[in-house]
Amino acid sequence: SVGRQGNARDALAAPAVKSSIGPSPLLTHDDKEKYIMLSRSHSARRQLSMLK
Repeated sequence: SVGRQGNARDALAAPAVKSSIGPSPLLTHDDKEKYIMLSRSHSARRQLSMLK
């Protein structure tokens, strides 16, 4: 049940992160790379928690 709570919290947080990062012209290419890596590791962590 802890995992489900975490997923629900992530689902709520994700749109806010996307909207704050997505349309902003202030991001450098490096920032975008970092965000892509972050979101990848985040989804990987979520998949791992589902396997448990």
